[in-house]
Amino acid sequence: MKNVLGFVFVAASMMLASSAQAQEYRLKADVPFDFVIGNQIHKAGNYDVRKLMPSSNLLLLQSESDSKATIVNPHPCAERSWAKTSKLVFHRSGDTYFLYQVWVEGRQFGSEFSTPKMETRLAQNGTKSEDVIVAAVLEH
Repeated sequence: MKNVLGFVFVAASMMLASSAQAQEYRLKADVPFDFVIGNQIHKAGNYDVRKLMPSSNLLLLQSESDSKATIVNPHPCAERSWAKTSKLVFHRSGDTYFLYQVWVEGRQFGSEFSTPKMETRLAQNGTKSEDVIVAAVLEH
């Protein structure tokens, strides 16, 4: 009986954690370089990154310097531990930066973007890639 109650408690905890992680959020990040998402180039600057709805993966990226907003549909990704900080992870290939992941502090699940064709071509040509992390602030 103790094992059953323990299992129910763990299962309930996981469900609550999952629903909490699915909530909407808003991050602010100062990206010091131009970057690519899909086929679009975004200029360096301060960005708002918002999850639009708890039930979808849609993110809204908006530069504070202009009214241009981009809605993207990344796929979910997970780590074994909870994110200690909010951050944007970019792949840098040569002089080009590609948005790769978005992580929110206190959550185990993040958002991951598909590899654009341009990044694939650079890799095929032997261009090495490295991760570049930009800190983000979670707005409550």
